[in-house]
Amino acid sequence: MDRLETGTQRQFTAKISAFPEPDLVFSALSATISSTGQVVVSSSVKNQGTLPTSGSFTIAFYLSLDGALDRTDVLLGTRSRSSSLKVGVTDDATSKFFPPSGIVPGSYYVTGFVDAGFTQIESDESNNQATSAGTVAIKGGR
Repeated sequence: MDRLETGTQRQFTAKISAFPEPDLVFSALSATISSTGQVVVSSSVKNQGTLPTSGSFTIAFYLSLDGALDRTDVLLGTRSRSSSLKVGVTDDATSKFFPPSGIVPGSYYVTGFVDAGFTQIESDESNNQATSAGTVAIKGGR
């Protein structure tokens, strides 16, 4: 706490911090197409919070025409982190998904959403999304 005295007045400045919580963010997200037509998603999720996660959580990946996650995007697949993620630790994984049946061929961004099941109470719930820098060419689904 800082204190400043001027004449007969005293002013105090105090830092108030939020409750300690985990904070899950993408530190990397990219996607390519394999020779078999699978979308290969490489993702890194970091806990930049002040506490470890309280257990497992799910990461969902979507195909998006514009890179902004909304209800028009198509679920590509999910991956799960089955144990707690400690503070400052990054979980790296590569996941492979066949495009869903009925998908319209085209160029899609891959958008990820950390803690898709909302199982973690985080210090910042607004930073759980990331989008691949480039698009992948989807020829159709299975």
